[in-house]
Amino acid sequence: MNWKSILLKGLPVLLIAVVLVIVAAILSRPKAQPQVTKTNDPVFDYKDLKVTKGELYNMLKLHYGSTTLVEMIDRNLLDEYKSKVDQDELDEKIQAEKDKGIDNFYENMILQGVITSKDDPNKDEKIKEYFMLSLLQKAYAKELAEKELTEDEPEKITQAKNDYREDLCIITLKYDTKKAADEAEAAIENAEDKLQYFKDQYALQHADDEEEEEEEEEEEELPFIESFDCEYERAVYKNYSSSSKFRNFIYSDTFKNVGDYNEEAYLIQDEGYYFVYLAGKPTYKQADFRQSTEFHNYILEQLVNAKTTKSYIDGKVQDLRDSINLKIYDERIGDDYKSYNKKFKPEKKLHDNKKVVATYKYNDEKVTITADDLYDEMKIRYGVSLLFDIINYEVLQHVDANLKLTKEESEDNREALKNYKASYSQNPPKGLTWEEFLALYYRAFSEEQLLDMLAGPTLIERYLLGFENFTGVSEVTDEDLQAAYDEWFSIEAYHILFEYDKDDAESKALAKAKAYQVLNGCTEEEVENETCEIYYDIDPDEEDEEENDDVVFVGFDETPSSKWKEVFKALAAKYSEEPGASNSMGYLNYFGPGKMVKKFEDKALELAGKTFPIGVAEETEIKKADGSYIYGFHVIYVTDVKEKTEQPSDMTKYREYLDDLENDDVDIDEKYTDEEISEFNAYKSFENTLKSDLEDERTSKPNTNKKLAELRDAKEFKFVDAELQAIYRSLTDLHKAYDPEEQ
Repeated sequence: MNWKSILLKGLPVLLIAVVLVIVAAILSRPKAQPQVTKTNDPVFDYKDLKVTKGELYNMLKLHYGSTTLVEMIDRNLLDEYKSKVDQDELDEKIQAEKDKGIDNFYENMILQGVITSKDDPNKDEKIKEYFMLSLLQKAYAKELAEKELTEDEPEKITQAKNDYREDLCIITLKYDTKKAADEAEAAIENAEDKLQYFKDQYALQHADDEEEEEEEEEEEELPFIESFDCEYERAVYKNYSSSSKFRNFIYSDTFKNVGDYNEEAYLIQDEGYYFVYLAGKPTYKQADFRQSTEFHNYILEQLVNAKTTKSYIDGKVQDLRDSINLKIYDERIGDDYKSYNKKFKPEKKLHDNKKVVATYKYNDEKVTITADDLYDEMKIRYGVSLLFDIINYEVLQHVDANLKLTKEESEDNREALKNYKASYSQNPPKGLTWEEFLALYYRAFSEEQLLDMLAGPTLIERYLLGFENFTGVSEVTDEDLQAAYDEWFSIEAYHILFEYDKDDAESKALAKAKAYQVLNGCTEEEVENETCEIYYDIDPDEEDEEENDDVVFVGFDETPSSKWKEVFKALAAKYSEEPGASNSMGYLNYFGPGKMVKKFEDKALELAGKTFPIGVAEETEIKKADGSYIYGFHVIYVTDVKEKTEQPSDMTKYREYLDDLENDDVDIDEKYTDEEISEFNAYKSFENTLKSDLEDERTSKPNTNKKLAELRDAKEFKFVDAELQAIYRSLTDLHKAYDPEEQ
């Protein structure tokens, strides 16, 4: 076959192959996606790192695109439900977040652009707006649930009304034995005044009950109840379990009317024998309360609340989104949205306006969300937080030539990068390019930046604590170790807390009186005026296993030392107002410098080693996680004091010894005596603990944030974007204001 024949036969095959390659290349090329305007505008341009608006948008979109888009849509669709949001529930939701830590709460609010600072005059309203979305969704779902019940399921309302059981006021007598129950049965039958008999027996059975120190908060009456006075037990049907035999008993036909009682004892196996007297029922606003509007609304509200579970709310809100003809033109966001709404179909083509990310119909009008709209929302909420590590690590690259990784560490990081890339190549996540993979999983814009981020935590630690020839900004010096040694203590103690209202002199006086009654017992005047608050019998009768609550506590100055711990724990469990004291019995474990408030610490140190190690720390202020304060008097009982290891007599020689340990040319055994080595090693172990504690404090998140904020300002870092700069500036000022002495 000549070359012409070969060419004629082979050319068509070659052409087909070329066409297939071109088509494959076209099909594999990523589809153009909606983009923000001015994509090349810098967000910041610092030293070797520049991030553009387009780059930030694409990274933000990978992390937050679908969730932010959905939130924007939901807020618009549900805006009309703001007036129906339960404001008390909203306040409780915000307070629950504050209770986790007030400083972190405000830091997050600043970081997400919700408020400008802790002193923002409009912070409360802004924070409410931020947290409102879930309650808007709930308000919408509750409206639908009410409509379904009223229009489609009225029989459920009728059934719930019929099933409702009134609250009852009951007097319950309980007996453990058949003989005692038989005697009670006969006595009830012979009693002329049945009610008085039940009252008298109830008083006898509850004579030893401890009185509540604080009155329980009065329960708000149901809207259809005028009043309900009950001196005995209030039986609430819904508070009993469905399997409760006692509930079935007291809500049986035996107790239809006030004055009814069971003539024969009712036995509940493994519990005892019961007699119950129905002493009263509520007074209703309307005689036939089941026909009242208030009762109907109450039942309806109960059913609505039970119906609006999280899954119900999510389902109804999803149905609402499905009804608005939502179209998403961004492939990445569309695929993410489809992952939790299987019915959704992303658009295959871009919108005619290439900037449009999504459209939907609301109130007969078409709503358009562009890439710029989405970017503005994501940028404010997440921009600074997403870039924060990148910024810190970039600034650290320009601190000092001596602040660096070792050659081995750099090689390890490059090997890690190589492994990440190999792992990606072997099993690439669907639809993610390598660059998107870096952005989504490592928040890096490039491979080199990922290397910087892998180095970042190590560089931060070395920036703070020092490294070889670089002096750290929070480095622990010999002088620091000496100061820590001088201040060091470790005390084991118990305490009893009596709180007071700092604006109420009477409350404060009472807390102080209780504290000193624990310490010294009651004065003659307090006994005479019956103002003793602390009762405990340190020497009860042997036959009486329980301490006598009628015996005024004599005070620890008159309590045998052999009983101090036993008595203190009992008093702490009974009287301390610290949460959980009934279980902890006031135990604080060992604590050292700075772990307690100053007045408490000073008093504990004063008591340590004393022959009478019990005393009162007055007027302490303890800051809670939510930023509020507990004011109180503490009775402190120091039970143990650890001794610190003595320092070597020659500290200069000790420091020389530490240096020699790092020098292979020095023969330690030849240069130092056995006694010196033993002394030095004993102190070295103790000093290492001191140093570790100091380093932990100096590398804590608040101190790290402070030092990095100061560094960024010293290196004059700024965002080009004005809105991001405003958030960044507020956050940096907050971090710089951190003062460990105030914590």
